[in-house]
Amino acid sequence: MQHRKHYCNVLLHKCFPSDTSEAVHHLQMDLSHEYCTPLSCDPEDYAHVLAVYSSRGRVWWVLGAVFLIIGVTVYYVIIYINYGGVRRSADLIRRRPGANAGWLAQVFSRPKAKDF
Repeated sequence: MQHRKHYCNVLLHKCFPSDTSEAVHHLQMDLSHEYCTPLSCDPEDYAHVLAVYSSRGRVWWVLGAVFLIIGVTVYYVIIYINYGGVRRSADLIRRRPGANAGWLAQVFSRPKAKDF
């Protein structure tokens, strides 16, 4: 691993010579820290890489949970608006089609054509 780490740093020095400018030197150091430092068997050398990925994962879990809660809330609000407080007939055979239907069902229902 030490050989690979050294080779990684040598490649960065070849691709980004640090004597050209200060910005290139900072870029070389950032890339070395990001890609060459984790090439080690010591967990402390690559702990920063694991910390970045775990914090990103937490953000997606929190956003997913928030969207799920919002979706379930909207679903139950629509169900309550559509069916809440509507009295249902106990005898389903006598019940007229469309009777006691919620406003959402009335908006989206089409009149049926009569067969003669």
